[in-house]
Amino acid sequence: MTSGRNPTPQGGVADIVRGMILLGRGSQAGLSFFGNTTESFLNALAPNMAWQIVGSVLLVAQAPTSWNATKLLVSLCVILVPPVVSHAFARRWSRDGRWLRYATASLWCGWLSLFVLVMALMVVAMVTSRVPSGHVVLLGAAVAVLYDAWLRWFIAQRGLGISGWRALALVVTTMIAVLALYGVAKLLPPHFDELRDFMVPATPHGH
Repeated sequence: MTSGRNPTPQGGVADIVRGMILLGRGSQAGLSFFGNTTESFLNALAPNMAWQIVGSVLLVAQAPTSWNATKLLVSLCVILVPPVVSHAFARRWSRDGRWLRYATASLWCGWLSLFVLVMALMVVAMVTSRVPSGHVVLLGAAVAVLYDAWLRWFIAQRGLGISGWRALALVVTTMIAVLALYGVAKLLPPHFDELRDFMVPATPHGH
């Protein structure tokens, strides 16, 4: 008799969580728990988009300023930049057939990076209780950014089947693209500053 479970995971909720945990601790086996279809990719993209849209729309409704509207647009673009950049690289390296599973895993594991950020802030805050809160946020964010960079590098290398140097080039290019987006948003009116918004999220912006 069979257990009724598909021996090859295809992206159910339990599979996604297990895949995230495995990848998060550096196990390539986690990739098999994500689907390699357009539907799997869109299912991974949807909660990321919804999270930003719902939060930003509520913010815009509370304070309908150009700053908050720009924050929504920038946030959505930041979500789309990694898939766009990685797809271009995957096509260049003839890894098209592996891109959907890689992109799906990468999107889901973004939530793992968010969890690490929260945990890092909590740990840093407890250990360094006398450090100004702004420094605690920066230190916790630095830990989370480093972990996120490693995780994205690992998933790119194993998911696309590329060398460590190519995976590094992909991660660095994606970071540069995101920073360039933030740079353009800061340069153009209403001069949205992501770092300022992150450090003082509760401050109303009347730009």
